[in-house]
Amino acid sequence: CGSDGRDQDRIGFREALAVRKLIAIVVILLGGCGYSARGFHESLKVPDGQAIAATVDDLAVTGVLRVGTTVQVQFGWEGARLVQDGRPSPVLLYELPNLDGPHELTVVSRPWQNDYDANLLVYPRVQLLDAKRATMREVPIDRFVYRQGLRATIFLNADDATARYALITIHRDPAPFAVKRQAIDGRPNSSIGATDLGHIVLEFRRYDPERVGAR
Repeated sequence: CGSDGRDQDRIGFREALAVRKLIAIVVILLGGCGYSARGFHESLKVPDGQAIAATVDDLAVTGVLRVGTTVQVQFGWEGARLVQDGRPSPVLLYELPNLDGPHELTVVSRPWQNDYDANLLVYPRVQLLDAKRATMREVPIDRFVYRQGLRATIFLNADDATARYALITIHRDPAPFAVKRQAIDGRPNSSIGATDLGHIVLEFRRYDPERVGAR
């Protein structure tokens, strides 16, 4: 039964991606007519049985971010939903280990097609929470840069020593941030629309100045 459920989840995710592909094609065609690809594209299907929490306190922990690990998530399909502005939005809640020194958390939001043709992308909203799940710090969206997706590295220092959770939700309105794609193969730049279905990668490591300097 468990295997059948996982197979159905994978089929459902592929169906949702097929819808995204159709939307992306329309956006690209409109882009050729001078249309700026902005706005929010809502998922047309929410996985059956996905938990919906009214508040952060009601959320179940998605998992534990252990030092030296990389986690890949089908965002919007895995995890739960948190009600924001009256609508359930995808959410991940990861528990952090005790921070006994400087650490870094890298968050990558990859296009759902995982290639350069995607015009829809999850705009991550990343917050650090304390033990009572109160927000300690929110990462500005302009910290993210576009490199085959949106990428930001968040440094956790002594001021963040009491952080116990990393909360990842979405920005529904990306207009103030206007992330631009670089021109590829001679094609013009186009803005990237926001969506709630994509791929999120989390990397959690101890801070290494030598590795940072080599970037």
